[in-house]
Amino acid sequence: METLTVLESKISVLLGLVKKLKAENTGLKKECGRLKTESAQLAQEKTQLGADNAVLKEDVKRLTKKLETTQESVQANDKSLDLLSQEKEETKVFIDDLIKDIDSLVKSENQQ
Repeated sequence: METLTVLESKISVLLGLVKKLKAENTGLKKECGRLKTESAQLAQEKTQLGADNAVLKEDVKRLTKKLETTQESVQANDKSLDLLSQEKEETKVFIDDLIKDIDSLVKSENQQ
């Protein structure tokens, strides 16, 4: 009889463990389902971010090329501006010399 009581108590403990494990298993299945859903969402987000990244890379390439073109244009304009400044200086010297020559001629004419 005592053996039956011990056996009954062990069976009772085992049934309790089975119920506990079933409850834990149900919780884990729910968690697994939630994680699968989250994983699918993250994979979709990763795909979208990859596509966005590709678009941004193309934009960077396009803007870099535009910047290079603009820099080349600015350099060309700087060269033109330097040339113009040089020509302006040469013209100023030429006009100064011309004015001196005219003044000399006028003086020479006035002295005669």
